[in-house]
Amino acid sequence: MTLDQIRQRFSEQSVLPPDDVGEQRIRLSRFLAGQDSENRTDFTNVRDIELKFLDSVLFSVAVTYDASVRFEGQQDFLTRVAGGLNLPNRWELMVGTGQGVLCRGFNVVAIYNQGLLPRVTLLKTSVAETIFDRRREQEERRRQTFQP
Repeated sequence: MTLDQIRQRFSEQSVLPPDDVGEQRIRLSRFLAGQDSENRTDFTNVRDIELKFLDSVLFSVAVTYDASVRFEGQQDFLTRVAGGLNLPNRWELMVGTGQGVLCRGFNVVAIYNQGLLPRVTLLKTSVAETIFDRRREQEERRRQTFQP
């Protein structure tokens, strides 16, 4: 889906302007998806979907689920995510972000949250590194130009 297709299908209020490094976040919420039945079925068991773009290119998709589906615990959730996405069920603790499966070119991160609004994020690693580098360069420029 392109940025323009998202704008046509969903409310403009869900599309935020790009930040100062070119990252743009779009939150598609079942509460903003409109009242027609087509959009409502897209959000079955889903609270919201967050899409991230860099320079208008999609690099991250995060799905936050509602509490309507109960899991037997974190391991059950991780096993179901791995099976549903055809990933190896070999999760690694990722500091500050939950459990992750590192794949070639992208990462999958799952956060169980004690079963309250569990979240799964697919992230293209090279773009995440580009954003990190841009932010670091931006901070360095600010530091260099700082005058008390």
